[in-house]
Amino acid sequence: MKYKSFGNIVDSCPRSRTERDNAASKLNCGVDKYGRNLYTCVPTADLTAVVEYCFKSTAGLYEKGTCLILVGDGDLDDISCTHFKEGCPKVPFRITDLYQYPACHNINAKDRCFYADPICPDKSFIQKSNENMMSFKHQSLIVPSFTMGLVSLVLVTVLIFFAVIYFVKKMKKGRYSAPNSERIEALLSYDSTGRLPDQNHQLYVLMLNCTETMRNFFDICIPPQRLAEVVISSRQAMKYSLSEDLRKKIYAYQDSSEPLQISSKDLNISAMYILLRNSPSVQPPSNGWGRIPEENQITEGDDLERIRQIRNILAHTKYDLDYERCKKISSDLTKVIRRLQEGILRRRNQL
Repeated sequence: MKYKSFGNIVDSCPRSRTERDNAASKLNCGVDKYGRNLYTCVPTADLTAVVEYCFKSTAGLYEKGTCLILVGDGDLDDISCTHFKEGCPKVPFRITDLYQYPACHNINAKDRCFYADPICPDKSFIQKSNENMMSFKHQSLIVPSFTMGLVSLVLVTVLIFFAVIYFVKKMKKGRYSAPNSERIEALLSYDSTGRLPDQNHQLYVLMLNCTETMRNFFDICIPPQRLAEVVISSRQAMKYSLSEDLRKKIYAYQDSSEPLQISSKDLNISAMYILLRNSPSVQPPSNGWGRIPEENQITEGDDLERIRQIRNILAHTKYDLDYERCKKISSDLTKVIRRLQEGILRRRNQL
């Protein structure tokens, strides 16, 4: 089945290099300027389908601890998979490596979740339940009627028990909420060999300043009076990035005649990033969205991508930041803040 104008919906993605190469050959996928295969197979952002297609840009490097999803017309975004039971990438990877991580494209389209997610219904559980039911029906033909009733009661009780556990887990708050500032501060305050507490504090303060600068930039690109409309129309793509409070606001809005009261202060970095990348007033990064910019790439889009990449390092993964790494990130954030502030002034003068 075709997906939009550029891909095919498939039942599953390749799980070996040979399968990947064969699939790429069928789609006539080429290679990027570095000779890397551009065949891509990932779930859609709403986790309702798996799509294969030929990526149109450079096969960039993505952070460990993330999976890729399809957004827009062929772009890629990464989401955290550190909570998966297994299969989450433990090293940085490219789209050419996706076949090595089946957990990142093995989805339950009915419940819109990854099977590796602990709260997602397990295929093996469903299959075993069906097998047990068939076995029970067969055995019920030869057991006394009172035994059959007893076994039925026990089976129903067990199924209800597991159903209750599943829905309780499903309703737990904050499963997909992005780590807050306290989480970042906790990561940065961890002291180990080669790490200086004052440097960690400086990095934490810079990250907060960078977030505020990004928020000021966001308010110019997406005016406050249009924000509620934009968030509602994009809530499906943002479902892994919305805070618990904002999800409650949106759910309440759906059942109310009152207008949705929201400001950019309700949005974290991930949510602002998703909305900005879809804004016509922001040019895409030099390497495209979702890929690490080079040192000499300093457009507004490049810096927005830098903020997200650094945020992922600090909040999604448990990097042990040594002094040099901490110093490099601090330098990058300082430059990003300065360039974005200059861009904010330019845009305000054009209004």
